[in-house]
Amino acid sequence: MRQQAEAAASESNAELNATVQQLARLSDSMAALSQYSGMLQGASDAQELYEITASTFRQLLPGMGGLLYVIRASRDHAELVAQWGSPVAPNDPAPALQACWSVRKHAPFAMEDLRHGLRCSHIVRPHGAEDVHGLCVPLSAHGEVVGWLSLQGEGARGRIPDESLAIRLCEQLSLALANVRLRESLRHQAVRDPLTGLFNRRYLEESLAREIARCQRREQPLAVLMLDIDHFKAFNDRHGHAMGDAALSAFARMLKTRCRPEDIACRYGGEEFTLILPESDLATALERAEDIRAGAAMLRIGESDGAMLRITVSIGVALMPEHGDVGLELMRAGDRALYRAKHEGRDRVAVAAGRVVEGAAVLELDRMV
Repeated sequence: MRQQAEAAASESNAELNATVQQLARLSDSMAALSQYSGMLQGASDAQELYEITASTFRQLLPGMGGLLYVIRASRDHAELVAQWGSPVAPNDPAPALQACWSVRKHAPFAMEDLRHGLRCSHIVRPHGAEDVHGLCVPLSAHGEVVGWLSLQGEGARGRIPDESLAIRLCEQLSLALANVRLRESLRHQAVRDPLTGLFNRRYLEESLAREIARCQRREQPLAVLMLDIDHFKAFNDRHGHAMGDAALSAFARMLKTRCRPEDIACRYGGEEFTLILPESDLATALERAEDIRAGAAMLRIGESDGAMLRITVSIGVALMPEHGDVGLELMRAGDRALYRAKHEGRDRVAVAAGRVVEGAAVLELDRMV
């Protein structure tokens, strides 16, 4: 009887210790989840989310290799955006969405041994004597899968340790990633023109003031180009608004290809555009303006009555400090130059100080008042 009582007491103690350990692990997991959630909420962009996730998983799931995939906006494939640890199997860096079973099922997909049996096709079968287990968890928010997380590790055949913790971490990541994408989308809509993708007038006014101040501090020049598609109203009336939108979009795409990383291209309104050229003198501004004018003349917008539709553009150039050191002054000077280019026959470049460029020729004109 005594031995039985001692055995029962020992068994009870063991169960109690196991329960205490389980509660301690649960407490640690809850604390880790809370800390992870707080850090995700403080992330300013998607890249910070990836870095926080890699650091957290490396700490909470030591010995596990991890890969984070995010589905591209085109939704034709995903891209590998973060990796940590040492994944034990080769992985496709840009897999199709159907390559992951967790995306297909909209549920976590565990793989007990990647060397044998069913596995996600973005994971290449590993070679070696050790069992290799894996887990893929979809990242889903607001009913849409935005990516997935893949974990891999070596060890005894079976599921990965702390699988439930990994899934709960992914739930937090899913919500944070969806929120960051929403913020980025709203930020994009606030400063971008929806038709052309160029910056809008609000961003132009803020950026011009900032770039003027920056160039003044560095004692560098700055050029402002005011651009207007010639006879656009007639083009719109003759060929329809859809073709007019196509012309605006085509011109915007061409303009982007002729911009340096530091240039700021904006849609000012309607068929009017503005290009800010920091640290550009008159010669550079004229060269860039002529390149844009020639590029516009080469565009082929579409076909009407068997003929390809074309556009031309007139451009006015203003310089800082020659024509002002305030954004509004420079834009008005550029507008006056643009009006001169229109008045002189369109499809040309004019400078507010009275110089007009047509093709490669420079013609001296009277100063505009």
